[in-house]
Amino acid sequence: MPSGGAAIFAMIYMAGGVLLTVVFFAAGALVVVGHFKPSKRLQRAGFFVLAVWFLPALCWTYYLQTLTEHDQYRVLSKPEVVYGVLLPAGAQVNYRWWARRVQWVTFRTPQIIQGVDYVEQVNFCGRRVCSGTLARDQEIQGLPCRAQTVIYFSETTGSLTECTLARAFVRQGANWPTGTTVRVASDSYLPPAHAVPIRVNGLLVHWGLIVWLTPAGRIRELDRNQSLPGADTRLEVGGIQLKSDQYRFLPDGSIHGGILAQDAVINGKPMKAGDQVVIPNASH
Repeated sequence: MPSGGAAIFAMIYMAGGVLLTVVFFAAGALVVVGHFKPSKRLQRAGFFVLAVWFLPALCWTYYLQTLTEHDQYRVLSKPEVVYGVLLPAGAQVNYRWWARRVQWVTFRTPQIIQGVDYVEQVNFCGRRVCSGTLARDQEIQGLPCRAQTVIYFSETTGSLTECTLARAFVRQGANWPTGTTVRVASDSYLPPAHAVPIRVNGLLVHWGLIVWLTPAGRIRELDRNQSLPGADTRLEVGGIQLKSDQYRFLPDGSIHGGILAQDAVINGKPMKAGDQVVIPNASH
């Protein structure tokens, strides 16, 4: 069921259809009444309303076709530009005729599309690639992206939004290991399973945590990576080891949400493993 802006648009669109229907029958009534009365004035009014009604009705009907049409398929016998996208011979194309856009394309062999070497399936948003599987390791918009993983682009700007690292790479002050998924727009990082702890702003982050950074490169939040079974969610702060499914970092540097993984002394006070603690002024 649509929600938010999509639901509002759907209601406005359907209301427009109802209004157009009412206007059509009103114009038809004027023409018919003017014919039998007879009254050329009423007939002219009816034809004028129909003329005004025609263009909005045409636009409404066209958009209805784009919403309700089914996918269509073609296999290209030669290289061809399909709705503004240059595609190679042998590509199987899924497209919408009324919407005049390519949905996705599959290839038998690796192919270069818009400067990137893809294999298997590439998905389009209008004339832009919005996701696809890489045929080989490639540097894309400054990030080394790994073969046989899916990369994602912004639908509006074409900027890279997600990439899995093909090698260790330093970004926002941290050295992220091979296999880390980088979500560019949100400055978040998903380390691969069983990676060695990563030093981020003086803290050691274990592999089961998603790291969210501020634009300045400070840790904003750490969350458990639910897609990794048995995720290691420990965080090491100096000699203190915490575990939690979520850590929050406040502007003053304190860490909330941690549970001690082992006995520790915090601010001169002995604490037991399993105690929930706040670490003040953590050096991150």
